[in-house]
Amino acid sequence: MTARWTLPPARSLVLGLSGALFLGPFVGQPAPAHAADFWQRAQGRASAAERETREALFRAEAGTSDALDEHLVRVSMVDVARGKVYGEALTLVYVVRTRRLLGLSSLPGELGLLEAITASDGPVETVALAALELSRLQRLQGDLARARVELDRALGCAWRSELRIEAYLMRGWLALEQNELEQARSDFQAVLAYDPGRSRLALALASLAQVDLLRGDVPEARRLLGRARETADGGGAVSPIQPSQRPELLPRDRKALEELAGRLSDPR
Repeated sequence: MTARWTLPPARSLVLGLSGALFLGPFVGQPAPAHAADFWQRAQGRASAAERETREALFRAEAGTSDALDEHLVRVSMVDVARGKVYGEALTLVYVVRTRRLLGLSSLPGELGLLEAITASDGPVETVALAALELSRLQRLQGDLARARVELDRALGCAWRSELRIEAYLMRGWLALEQNELEQARSDFQAVLAYDPGRSRLALALASLAQVDLLRGDVPEARRLLGRARETADGGGAVSPIQPSQRPELLPRDRKALEELAGRLSDPR
């Protein structure tokens, strides 16, 4: 009688898998996926998730976000604070802008990150957005000359009217701080050539009133400020956005606009 023997179950499984891997190419069985294929699929999923986050950030800034967008925005704020690195510079710039608009603190090394983006040969919209954010930080630090360079860069790169309007308003207020009244007037008037929306139009008119007040033309400044108020209040909103509340302004710009109303209401 012939003796029969069997392998332990575990060893049978190992040999069976080894045989399948070895004979697979020869008997028509599919070869195992390469590690590179796995990482490529994982990277594709990560890119799609980042694109969804970036689109949510864009819609949130535009005021057209839904509940899912708001969830993705909140997650991105937490992720970047924990050190998440995004594959696209545009995503990082939108995160930086959204943090500012939400009143959150700057990211560690934010200035250097934005400088690297503006110095790159990246997409023009990415460079324009980064230049706007960088100029704000530089102006807050008192580096007005470099802030002017970045605002010029933003206007040279930006093609969307929304970004160009933002850059003109910011460069106009920088010119006011440097006492370049004609440059400021030119930038604020440039906004009027677009369709800036009610609140930005009111800001441009109030900013022109500030220019005329500094030039000594009080009647024209008073007229422009009146138009700015009518524009801001004429949309039927319950709580209209006043010019001094616009995010394009630095705190000292807001203070100047708030003081403008008081100075023009004084008959002296």
